[in-house]
Amino acid sequence: METDSSNAEKARDSLKTLLNTLQEQGIDAEELEMTKNYAKSLILRNNETKEERTRSLAIFQTMGLGYGYLKTILAEMDKINLEQINNFIRACLDPENRLFLTIGPTTK
Repeated sequence: METDSSNAEKARDSLKTLLNTLQEQGIDAEELEMTKNYAKSLILRNNETKEERTRSLAIFQTMGLGYGYLKTILAEMDKINLEQINNFIRACLDPENRLFLTIGPTTK
């Protein structure tokens, strides 16, 4: 988050509030579907060219998913349900796991 150093504390507090709300409340079914659709469209757009598809296939192969994973990733995304994603959000956004990093001067 880019902000003037004089606003850093206010920005950090606002971000904490947003993260706390998301961690406590999670998302609803509509937000999950919108997010899935957005993520799928990014995958499709990012793999339009042969060069990008080749890069993705190599990454999947290197990660142990196999080069065929590109054909199944969209179906795998459809399998994610609301309970799973909200459990993931709660775990990832747990205040005990957070780290805030300030780059640049802390005062003007």
